[in-house]
Amino acid sequence: MNAAEILYGSGHRWAGIESFAERFELMHYIFGGYGETTVIPAAGNGTVFFRYKDTGELFAFEGDFDGLFEHALDSAGTTLWPDMDPVTANLSLFSVHIMETVDLAPPKACRILWKEAGLKAVPGSLPPAVVAFPETVHISFPEMLRAPSVER
Repeated sequence: MNAAEILYGSGHRWAGIESFAERFELMHYIFGGYGETTVIPAAGNGTVFFRYKDTGELFAFEGDFDGLFEHALDSAGTTLWPDMDPVTANLSLFSVHIMETVDLAPPKACRILWKEAGLKAVPGSLPPAVVAFPETVHISFPEMLRAPSVER
């Protein structure tokens, strides 16, 4: 029995993707075609931020990383890409939904909500955790883990 099975049960859709770092790296890679994904704090309960590469606009998702990941797994990506593993297929389709949502976002929208009918961008304010960072700073999980180099 692996850690995911212990935490979530053997039937959980995350089985095989045991750590936050693995789930984040997969999401970061798949969403990377449309923009930069960041999670603050870098944990399952962290807030997910997405900076759209075409406009530089920053959006925060409703809920936490684990909730967003679970919601993304509900996408019907396996119907489009039946030969792809289900997690990757569903995240891939979800990334398209994000791009469409951000592309069609109303002015001053900065929050992305997930509803039964799909994603929706709405005006609001960004959580305080990101407002304190300058717009030129891009934080990604691997940079947070990287140990400082030591010159000898």
